[in-house]
Order: sequence, then C-alpha cells, then structure tokens
Amino acid sequence: MFEQYDGRSSSAAATLNDGASLTVMVFHPDEMVRCGLTTMLRNVSCTGLIDTSHEPRELRTRLAAAEPDVLIVPPPQDRDIDLICATISEARDQGIAVLVLLSSSDPNLIAPSGPNVDGYLAENGLTADHLEHAFTLLRRGEMPLPTSLARELLSRNGQDQSGKNQTAPLTAREMQVLELLTEGLSNKQIARRLSISDHGAKRHVANILAKLHCPNRTTAAALAVRDNLLGTAK
Repeated sequence: MFEQYDGRSSSAAATLNDGASLTVMVFHPDEMVRCGLTTMLRNVSCTGLIDTSHEPRELRTRLAAAEPDVLIVPPPQDRDIDLICATISEARDQGIAVLVLLSSSDPNLIAPSGPNVDGYLAENGLTADHLEHAFTLLRRGEMPLPTSLARELLSRNGQDQSGKNQTAPLTAREMQVLELLTEGLSNKQIARRLSISDHGAKRHVANILAKLHCPNRTTAAALAVRDNLLGTAK
C-alpha cells in the first residue's frame, strides 16, 4: 500500500489555500503517464483545472499561463535537466508546490544536487486516494513522501554509517538550517531567512550532510523527523 511520510512544511506548499480547489499541471514526457494522472486527478475532489505538458522548452510558458497551485513532474534528467531544474526552482519561488513522480522507490532517483521540491509520489500503485492524501499534506504544510522511499533512504543512511564515527553534534546555527531544510527551503531562501550569505547557507547545509552522513537534503530531512533531531533543540 502506498503511504505518505509526514515531513515538515515547505515554503511553496505553505501558500496553498485551504478552502479553494487546487489547480494542477502535469508535466511528463510519457503520454500514458500523463493520461493516467489526468484521469486520477479528475477523481480527486480537491482539484480544479487540470493542464498537461510534455515539452520541456514550453513548460515555463505553460506555467506562466496556467498559474497552477501544484506541478507534478518526473525527476529531472537527460539533456533538459538544467532547464527543468531551473523551471522547478522558478515555480517554487512563485508559490507553486512541486511534487516529483518517481518510477520506483530508488533513492538514486533523487539527485543530491537536484532542485528543492515539496514532496514525492510513487508511480507504482498510485491512486486518486493517494493523490488526494498528498494534496492534504501539502495544505497542512507537510511533505508527502512514500513510506517505501523514506524507509529506503533511512536504511541506506544507516548502512552508510556502519564503520563511521558517531554522528557529530550540530551547532545551534546548523540546527536552524536543518529545520529550514525540513521545510523545503533552498539555500538562497535559507540565507534570506537567517540573514546570512548564500555561501554561508551552502556551507551550513554541506556541514549538516557530512555530520549526519546523509547523501542529500531529502535524507537529512527524513532523518531529522524520524529521530526527532529538531525536538531536542526546543
């Protein structure tokens, strides 16, 4: 059964109106996937206008015209990766929540240097109920994450730590940055929130990943919630 992992709020998802229907755009190169998602979305009570796109170079224009609340995309890859990553970042800056549709629960699909997003969906076994639950989590400011993916991320993180020194304690500033990571903020957004330089935010994130032995930001956020790392600082 597909489940969701309740993370903390993300900056884009936090702007979603709790009462109005959500407008959703689906971007995917595979027509069958686009059609399947469109059919499921029509059975989700909280969604309104549904738009689709498959051409990376048209996505930015389509987003500007449709102004959706949510964008569903596959993991950026291949020759258009830079364009898609830039478009995703711009979308989130405009308050559009971005969900990445994963073809499997393989954590390798989440690139460490990839764009920040608001949550993940698992293509395998996805239903209209799962989509509705994901949108509910977004409205709450929580991060949808398939439980199977969260388990795999944390399992790999635990395996990677075997034979390593005990996790080093985080500084007070790093704890602040970690909390913002769980909210889905980018390095630039973290820098603005904490009134520090972009370079400083990037350095703090790198230190956090190194200390927690995490390969990427998503694993660090999942680990922080699972082990209540933020609760220990409150």
